[in-house]
Amino acid sequence: MRSRDNWGSAIRSTISAVAVACALLAGCADDGNCGPGDAPADGMTLTVGSDTVQFERWTSSPNNDCSEAGHPTSLTVDGIQAGGSFHVTFCLPRPDELGGSVDLSDSNLVQVINVAAEINGCTAVKDAMATPTGTAMFTGYCGDGTDKSGYALELDGSVAGTQTCNMTDTPVTIELGGRFAVEALTP
Repeated sequence: MRSRDNWGSAIRSTISAVAVACALLAGCADDGNCGPGDAPADGMTLTVGSDTVQFERWTSSPNNDCSEAGHPTSLTVDGIQAGGSFHVTFCLPRPDELGGSVDLSDSNLVQVINVAAEINGCTAVKDAMATPTGTAMFTGYCGDGTDKSGYALELDGSVAGTQTCNMTDTPVTIELGGRFAVEALTP
């Protein structure tokens, strides 16, 4: 027969094991907190030269746009320019391998699909074959990005692009920055 101390120890060990298993199965963030925290909805900025615009209404959904065999359904992450209709779009082929900092040039983890904005009557777009530089930091990222709480994404990077003003094209560097909330849309 077990003593009370042994039963208490066994129960604590079982509870700890169950908590660890649940965290692993849920894919919770390293700190165990899911969701965007205090990240603002419109915290993403796109800058060309000295001009900056904001993007908002960020969503993340499992759309299978760039999925890879043996991994969960890929996520499409999209934001809309505040007061406009232009988009910044990413595809995350391996959402099960995300969390923490990711190199924007690692197309196995993050693909920069579309970067477009209207700035002072001109348009700026990502060059189709340009490889971005910098980092994307995922925080509060749980359930392979599909947790209903959503998550926060922080960008610090750039990509080559073209700015068109009055039918004249100029090569530019498009800077992507800021920390912002991403709403997870689930099927």
